[in-house]
Amino acid sequence: MVKIAQGLAQADAHDGGIWAACWVRGGRLLTGGSVDEQVKLWTVGVDALSSGGSPLVPSHSLGVISLSASADGSTCASSGLDGQINLWSVTDEGCEHTRAIDVGPGEGWKAALHPRGELVANGTQHGSVQVWNARTGERSGSLHTPNKKFVLAVAFSPDGDHLAGAAMDGVVSVFDVGSGKSIHELGGFGSMPVRALAFSADSSLLGVGADDASFSLVDMRTGTVAHSFTAHAGWVLSAAFSPTDGVLATSSTDRQVKLWDMGTQKCIHAFSGVHTDNVWQVAFDQSGDSLASVGEDRCVQVYNVSRA
Repeated sequence: MVKIAQGLAQADAHDGGIWAACWVRGGRLLTGGSVDEQVKLWTVGVDALSSGGSPLVPSHSLGVISLSASADGSTCASSGLDGQINLWSVTDEGCEHTRAIDVGPGEGWKAALHPRGELVANGTQHGSVQVWNARTGERSGSLHTPNKKFVLAVAFSPDGDHLAGAAMDGVVSVFDVGSGKSIHELGGFGSMPVRALAFSADSSLLGVGADDASFSLVDMRTGTVAHSFTAHAGWVLSAAFSPTDGVLATSSTDRQVKLWDMGTQKCIHAFSGVHTDNVWQVAFDQSGDSLASVGEDRCVQVYNVSRA
């Protein structure tokens, strides 16, 4: 049984909408702003969030699109509208900038860090997924989607074997990380843009959230849709699986955050009224006990998700 409680809230965490969030080592939370172009590191206390002073340097220009961390939270990546991916080493003292990768004008969109922190991938406006060596900054591959449409979301599987990219035309491509070869071309999502991708903790399922409010679970062994359901009353913007069990979190333009039991595909809790605008990102911490959400309302929310 899952027990859910709204924990902490930080209003006006950034000067504009907050487009990205991820958890890093030490149970700390990174958030990325749009207007203020900043990445901030938050300490999650018992009764408050504290940012600990100055934002991370260097910052991005034109807004922070995405944040992603390695499985152990020791490395993280941020991507911005400036066409840059910044890589950071996370220590007890904070985040140390280790490398900047220039992915090119118009090429920088959402990025995902490999679970072991060795690779970073980003979607592009020209229909490819670029893969970079996180240690050297050199591009190791360019993986092409079938229709060359804007790749809106990318995700690595937790076992590190697969990389998924979701395009504006609703096609999701899954690649083998070792060979770079396409293993699945997935359609059937209503030809609507797909903005949310997330793998289950055991890498056996790929969750796909689309602009038609649907959420689908794809069996990675067969490449077929195992289940599909209406998740929200608006675009599905983000999804995250708990790393410890079959709980899924989703967020939407309908301003809601929902938790789902993947065994039954039933909603077990809906957080209504905690955000007043689009909820751009949801993220579980490494323990699965805390869930964060961030939105256009400039608010950071942290929820307690405990198991009885």
